[in-house]
Amino acid sequence: MITTSQWRFTALEFVVLWGTTRQDRLPFPFTWRAHVATADELAGQRAAAVRTTDDGLATALNVLSNAELRVQTFGFVDGEPGAMLHAATVGSQAVVAKQESDEIVVELMSSSDVIPRITLPPMAPGRERGGTVATSTNVMTDSNDDRHRLTRLLNRKRSGGGELLVGTSTRADCCIDTIAGGFTWIDVEGDGRYLLTGTDPASVTPATDAAVTTSVTRYVIGTA
Repeated sequence: MITTSQWRFTALEFVVLWGTTRQDRLPFPFTWRAHVATADELAGQRAAAVRTTDDGLATALNVLSNAELRVQTFGFVDGEPGAMLHAATVGSQAVVAKQESDEIVVELMSSSDVIPRITLPPMAPGRERGGTVATSTNVMTDSNDDRHRLTRLLNRKRSGGGELLVGTSTRADCCIDTIAGGFTWIDVEGDGRYLLTGTDPASVTPATDAAVTTSVTRYVIGTA
């Protein structure tokens, strides 16, 4: 059994650590911007950020850089970036890394424990019942009440949203380029969160914790 270990870094500390993997770009969707005026200042910040890497952290970085399977989420809340998560598995080992503002938290665990760690930002599930809707349907002429209702729901003002993808990557930034599955979520203002899967028709489901876990499990297990 692999015991879960956790490390917490500033974004700059993670940039320095990630450089030890010989990858030249941060894993998607993580970001970092230098707040310095000169190259010397940047070099000084990097030197100050160097941390001793223990065996567990070295393993976590290896899993993150050489993953067999990846799960990535990227979203927004009130127009600002949020929900930046990158999970990776290699054999029996897994890593879940999350960025919030200028901080990145990295967890190393057993791959059997990874699904419950893949979470979305807190939000109550939507109050409308789910269903399917053809996204090309014209609301004004559609005679199907259920499609009419769901299409109007999709057109309501949103306070947030994002995308979760499961798959593999051959890119330098580890961004998934072979997609096995995933979903979009939308946070409807004054209502709650819904999951959208498919395109035309799209399935719309209130985003309960169980619905999110079921969707993630289906895609992760299906590609194992």
